[in-house]
Amino acid sequence: MNLKEIVSISGMSGLHKIVSQRGDGLIVHSFDDGKSRFVPNRTHIFTPLEGITLYTQTDNIELTKVLAEMKSQKDKNPPVEGKASGEKHQEYLRSIVPDFDEEKVYVSDIKKLIKWYHILEAQGLLVEDEAPAAEEAKAEKAPAKKKAAKEEAAAEEPAAEKKPAKAKAKSAKKGGADE
Repeated sequence: MNLKEIVSISGMSGLHKIVSQRGDGLIVHSFDDGKSRFVPNRTHIFTPLEGITLYTQTDNIELTKVLAEMKSQKDKNPPVEGKASGEKHQEYLRSIVPDFDEEKVYVSDIKKLIKWYHILEAQGLLVEDEAPAAEEAKAEKAPAKKKAAKEEAAAEEPAAEKKPAKAKAKSAKKGGADE
């Protein structure tokens, strides 16, 4: 799920996709009406969905993980309707994230989460990305390969070149060579 370019904008309903950036704001495409417009950063705050977390009793959980869990439980546990009671909304979120912090996560937050879920699902953006997992695996392997290459190169150096730096500096001061 790639939510880097999806933002919530203060004072505007729904979700928006970043089309372009300017020094004084963003050009965004609204998922609600399908129109693109310039939104100045002087009057609005942009919140990328990728950076949002949900409060829990232990560690906070990323929004992408909550949305992925909502999608995986969609058939057996569909999201509640917007007009349902606050207790129904909390009950639903408890089935998705059992240890969410009920004091910090308000019913309005849960309603917004469900609304966002429906928008992202309608746009086809709730698809798991295989690429980031592959990139992480490559990133973990790269330092190990570099370390192995350095160790191999160090093993191949002749013993004379492995002379400590202090010894080389002393011989340079004396004006003579140790060889």
